[in-house]
Amino acid sequence: MDNRSSEAWKAYDTISYVAAIHMLLDGRELNFYEYDDIEYPSIMLDNEYWQVKKVKAIGEDGEWGVDWDTIKLEMRLENEHNVKEIAISSETIAQEEAFGLLRAVYEIMDDGEYNDLWEFLGYEIS
Repeated sequence: MDNRSSEAWKAYDTISYVAAIHMLLDGRELNFYEYDDIEYPSIMLDNEYWQVKKVKAIGEDGEWGVDWDTIKLEMRLENEHNVKEIAISSETIAQEEAFGLLRAVYEIMDDGEYNDLWEFLGYEIS
C-alpha cells in the first residue's frame, strides 16, 4: 500500500474503517501474534498505548445482514503492565487508530483481489 500522506487516515470516517475490518475478518478472529512480519497495531485506552494482539468483529444481525450501526471489535490488548479484553465500536476508537488497525488486518487478510488497501476501500466502502 502506498503511503499517500501522513494524513491518509482522514480519507474515510471511522465507521468505514471498522466496517472494512468487519468485511475482511468475515466472522473470523485474527491473532496478530501468529504473524512475525506484522507490526502490532496500537490504540490509546485510559491514557496508555496498548498493542492489539487479537481482534474479532462482531455485530447485531439486521434485516439485511449485519447492522453496521452496531458493529464492534472485540480485542485482546497488552502493554508492558497488563492484558485487557475489551469491545469497542466506531464511536469509541479514534479515526487514526481504526485506520492503523485496518491496515494491519488488510495486510494479513488480503487475498489479492485488490491491488491495495485504497482500491479495496474504494470498491467496498465508497
